[in-house]
Amino acid sequence: MLIKRKDFFVHYKNGGNLITRSNNQDYENCKKIIFIILGKNWESKDPLKLSADSEINVLALVCEIKQVIDQGLEIIVIFSTGHTAGPENISEAKAMKKFFDEKCKQNLEKVTILLEEDSLDTLGNAKEVKNRFSSQIDDADKIILITVSYHMKRSKSIFESILRRKICPVNADGIVEDSKLQIPIEDRLFICHRKETFDFICIEPIKEYILRSIRVFDRQGKFIAWLAKKVRS
Repeated sequence: MLIKRKDFFVHYKNGGNLITRSNNQDYENCKKIIFIILGKNWESKDPLKLSADSEINVLALVCEIKQVIDQGLEIIVIFSTGHTAGPENISEAKAMKKFFDEKCKQNLEKVTILLEEDSLDTLGNAKEVKNRFSSQIDDADKIILITVSYHMKRSKSIFESILRRKICPVNADGIVEDSKLQIPIEDRLFICHRKETFDFICIEPIKEYILRSIRVFDRQGKFIAWLAKKVRS
C-alpha cells in the first residue's frame, strides 16, 4: 500500500497499524481506573516551559476526564517524570499537574492526583510508578496510558512488562481525529500544528526507533538510564 511520507512514520511507529488513539474506552463494570500521563521534556529551560508534546498529553487527559467524570468511577491520575531540568527546578510531573489545573474545568472531587517525580526516562517512569503506587495499580480495573503517538509503542511495551498488566493506550495527539470531542479551537490548532512539524513527523519517530533497537540489547535499560541521566538531569 502506498502511503504518504507523513503517514509512513505513523504506520511504522505503530507496528504497521495506522491508528490515532485507542480511545472510546469501555468502562462498563469498572469501579476504579488509573490514568498515567508521561512527560516529554521541556520546550525551554530558561524560562522553564513544558514541551508541546507534554502539553498535548495533558490536553488528552482533560478530554478523557470529561468522558468519565460523571460515570461514578474512582479515578486516579498519575503524572510521571522527574526533575529533568535540574534539581533546582520543578519536576515535569508537577509542571504537567499545574498545566492540567489551568486547562481542566471539571469538578475534580472524585479525582485523586498523584505525582511521580523521580524518573528520567520511560523505563524509569514504569519502575517508579510500580514502586510507589503498586497497591493502586493492583486494585485498578483499567490502566490508561497517555502519551503522544510516536512514543506509545515503546511506552506500552515497557509498562506492560513492568506492571504485568494490560495497558489501554491513548495516543494523545489523536484526540483531534475524534469529532465527538469538544476541544477548544486554540487547543485543536495547537495540536494540529505540532503534528505537522518536521520534528514530530520525522525526528522523534527516528529517535524512538533507535531507543527500541537499543532496548533489544539493553533489556534492563541501564545504558538508556545512564544516557538519560547525563542528558536530562
